[in-house]
Amino acid sequence: MTFLELRKQLLQISGRSDLVDSDTYADTGIGHYLNAGQRWLDIHFIGKNMLGRHFKQWPAGTYTVYIPACRAIKEVWAYNDTRRWQLEKKDLDWLRTNFSSSWRSISRGTPVYYAPTVLREFPESTELTAGDATYAANQANVLASSAFNYDGITIMSPLDVPTNIEVWGLFHSNKFLQDDDISWWSVRYSDVLINATLRAVEISHRNTQGVNDWTNAIIDILGPLDQDQVTEDSEDINQMIG
Repeated sequence: MTFLELRKQLLQISGRSDLVDSDTYADTGIGHYLNAGQRWLDIHFIGKNMLGRHFKQWPAGTYTVYIPACRAIKEVWAYNDTRRWQLEKKDLDWLRTNFSSSWRSISRGTPVYYAPTVLREFPESTELTAGDATYAANQANVLASSAFNYDGITIMSPLDVPTNIEVWGLFHSNKFLQDDDISWWSVRYSDVLINATLRAVEISHRNTQGVNDWTNAIIDILGPLDQDQVTEDSEDINQMIG
């Protein structure tokens, strides 16, 4: 279902014309609760279907890769026209120890390692002095004016040629902003997404019973999905151990 279709359905189910215009179906507040409900689903229900992949080609010289809406990084791969390889995970301290020069000055090459990096600056600001910006750019991992919306990894060595970086992980679903916006939840489990939206509305009214009722309704639908994962994981097990 699209954002517009969801609004129509939510108006029909809830009767909340204060949140969805009853004539035009315009968003007069329901979008906030829809996105809040979806975010709650993303965080609380993690299974095989929650995994995603982010692809992007990065130019030569890149050593910080920005990943939008990423919650957790599982694997990192790189590929070009001739081959594809997996990067080895290290922590950021290891990279700093083993690549101790200014990272902009390190010889470019084929990346072998990656580490989850730190993009958040403090104090939180989108403005730096020229000197601070130069230091941050030379030393590692910061900086984007919209860093609040991203997670990132540092790769070593810096890319010697334009290279595709593929990140496997958990991601937040797309926000609903335009009428034709969709997400994984709205396509695969639109009924659950509607329930989660109404749950978020109940939270704003501090209605504990309403929140619990909607939570139980969601668990009734999504709970059996865990069994699907168990079935798939056990498919190759041919004998019991014991």
